Amino acid sequence: MSITIRRIPRKQINREKWNLAVNTEQYPSPYGLCWWLDAVTDSSWEGLIMGDYQLVLPIPFFLKVGPLALVNGAPFTQHLGPFGEGSPEEKQAIVSRVSTLRYVRKLSTLVKAPGNRFRITSRNNYELNLLPGYGRISKGYRADLRRKLRRNKLSAPVKISAEDFIRFYLDTLGEKISMSSKNQGVVHSLLLADRKYGEGACYALKAEDSGEMLGALFLAKNGSRIVNLMAASTKEGYKQNAMAVIIDSIIREYAGRDILLDFEGSDIPGVASFFSGFGASRLHYYQHQDKRLVPISFP
Repeated sequence: MSITIRRIPRKQINREKWNLAVNTEQYPSPYGLCWWLDAVTDSSWEGLIMGDYQLVLPIPFFLKVGPLALVNGAPFTQHLGPFGEGSPEEKQAIVSRVSTLRYVRKLSTLVKAPGNRFRITSRNNYELNLLPGYGRISKGYRADLRRKLRRNKLSAPVKISAEDFIRFYLDTLGEKISMSSKNQGVVHSLLLADRKYGEGACYALKAEDSGEMLGALFLAKNGSRIVNLMAASTKEGYKQNAMAVIIDSIIREYAGRDILLDFEGSDIPGVASFFSGFGASRLHYYQHQDKRLVPISFP
């Protein structure tokens, strides 16, 4: 039986059916939701749809080189599914279909496309199920992390506004990593879209004496999945283990519920070690690049 996959422009997509497909997952990622895709791509995306929205795959086409509109991933969006219900073969088929429609500079998905059209790189993610409860989860923390948390003398993190988080995040991290003005704009768009359509929250840890922020984190949420999407610490925050305290506080808040904490990476050894210290399990997703592209430098 042949598999029917349609390519649909964004404006013609049935957003209710699309979002329903995204949310059929047990721990649904926010990355495939229409409002999220609009925010991170400036509405420059289209969709591949199998059947009657049984399985969907968004295609962001950020990058234009001459007449080519290249698939170039989307900032602050770890992977693009596919989302919905489908066999492994059907999921591979919908990912593979992308290469027949556009050139792929970067596309990260949860399954590998078959064949040899793409260069495929395995990427790491870390996840922690919070159902067992805080007592059991915290016993799984690495010893050095437990020591750091025991030494903590800071007050509990507090929730802050999207505007305060954006200001701190860009001031603290933007210059350090040379974040492009385009991606800075995406930070604004995504946080404000989440406030309107999403379930996320922004957390901050402040110094006892001055009230100055030491670290802050934006936690995206969609149903039973929470995602450590954006985080930043000051130099003093690093010294006082601010991010460990914030994440531990979030685990305390959600522990005992069937919630999956998605650490959103990482392939950076130090960051990966930090995330695994909470007892998180490593999983993989896959970054695809079209072999037909000449390997020149793109943004």
